[in-house]
Amino acid sequence: MMGLVCTTLGCGDSSENRHISADAAPADTAPADTAVPPPAVPLQVLNEPQFLMYRDGAGPWMQPERVSTQVYRLEVTTTYDVVAAWVTSEGTQAALYHFADESLPTIYRGLPGPTSQPPPRIEVSGRMLQAGAVYMRGDSAMSTSAPWPYTLVVESGTSTAALVAVGADRMLIRRGIDVSSPAALDAIDLSSDGTPTVAKPLTLVNGPTAEETLSAALWWSGVGLPVSFATFRPPPASLVGSETLQMTIEARTERELRYCYGRYTDDRTSYTLPAALTGVSFTESGDIAGATWGTRPPMMDGVALDVEAQTAEGLRLVTVEASPSWLAATGATSLAFDVSPPGFDPSWKIDLSGPYYRALVTWRNGVLPNNIDYLLSQVAEEAHGAVARPVATRTIRPPGIRQ
Repeated sequence: MMGLVCTTLGCGDSSENRHISADAAPADTAPADTAVPPPAVPLQVLNEPQFLMYRDGAGPWMQPERVSTQVYRLEVTTTYDVVAAWVTSEGTQAALYHFADESLPTIYRGLPGPTSQPPPRIEVSGRMLQAGAVYMRGDSAMSTSAPWPYTLVVESGTSTAALVAVGADRMLIRRGIDVSSPAALDAIDLSSDGTPTVAKPLTLVNGPTAEETLSAALWWSGVGLPVSFATFRPPPASLVGSETLQMTIEARTERELRYCYGRYTDDRTSYTLPAALTGVSFTESGDIAGATWGTRPPMMDGVALDVEAQTAEGLRLVTVEASPSWLAATGATSLAFDVSPPGFDPSWKIDLSGPYYRALVTWRNGVLPNNIDYLLSQVAEEAHGAVARPVATRTIRPPGIRQ
């Protein structure tokens, strides 16, 4: 589900030399022929926008110099802003980014790709000789009595799928199941074909409050197995092979979400949910959407405001994202799309008098091989009669995870 792999580009400068020293002589005392140009910063643009401008501090808006397919050159001396807009067949996105000391600031389009009809769903059926559950491609069935029949409705496809069967203390996986057409599978007998599992309880630090609902899943071979921390029995290593096990944990209310995504290994015994993003309120001023917050959880990397609406022309998305260095430099506790560079089309914004969805999110990037989990805290709500939707993990932004 999450897979933006960070890329490092050699750019010939570092965060140490991008600011003029406080001990340097004032600019107006230096001879004109020895003036030092502003330091250059490479801006990585993962999806080519239809509009792109930046400004150094509160200076004039400028167009950046393009130096390669995905890299632009910015000349900055202090905190700086980047505005980009994308227009696709699926809708529009206008984005404002706040940066300061990043060595390789990166922006990207959050709009979904072209839509297509989902593949038809088919039935996969069979029998299980013991009480338990079966899981396959987003569907599941369970029974406390045995033997019992099951029917799963899964997406068809040309690739094969895996089925996982779980009993009280044994587990089985069947890979390579043909899902190009409805299938009847051989009976599942965990007594003869299953592998014993061992209880390895997990600890959850900063767990759910009385108002939050907790859910967790272990992802493996395209299957999400629900997890109970106190009675957790991981898949035996002989069944996992070289695959990577990934854990997702959510604590949520109608308005708030705390989320953790990380690897599971046999020697891991605990996970930690981030603290909540507190004191959040959303603001409207004309066509300017904004948000303020009180306390941001420690060790988080950035903050973003996302506003989206469904229109007759498709999805309209407005985002404001602040980097950790910009937050540290400014001490900001609010974000708003409050700029309008020359040439920016006001129609790229959202009509705030109509229904729309808004969310304020803070996150920590993850490095899974080092067991640095991706963390997220979010406050989200519908405005002006927007159709209610469950608080969910962000799908409009690659979460910056190194696999």
